[in-house]
Amino acid sequence: MDGRGEVFPSPLNWSAALGKLANVHVTTLLAGKVRGNHLHRLSRELLIIKHSDDCQFHWALPGAPPTSRSFSGVGVAIIEIEPEIPHAVLNNGKKDLTIVSLMESGYDPEQPDVVRVVLVPGTD
Repeated sequence: MDGRGEVFPSPLNWSAALGKLANVHVTTLLAGKVRGNHLHRLSRELLIIKHSDDCQFHWALPGAPPTSRSFSGVGVAIIEIEPEIPHAVLNNGKKDLTIVSLMESGYDPEQPDVVRVVLVPGTD
């Protein structure tokens, strides 16, 4: 940190995780809300979560029970998500957080890549 603020470097191989970048979107997540509760059938995704309070990332690997990782305070979580992995971000803090999503396939409303899978119930 310097007088301008925090710096959160990305992993050296972040671009290799995506191959060809085709879709970028930035969202906010209000306190007590969730984004995700889905999987992508074909596309890998890289999530960059900028938090300044508590939040959780939830996911489920094939054949395993759902699990989660908690983050607190000021920071950035960078998470690589493979196709067919259900995932969700829960803002269980009191401050908004920002999510940047980088995906290797574009959005096509005629052939959506998203399948709803509820990992964090009662928060949508």
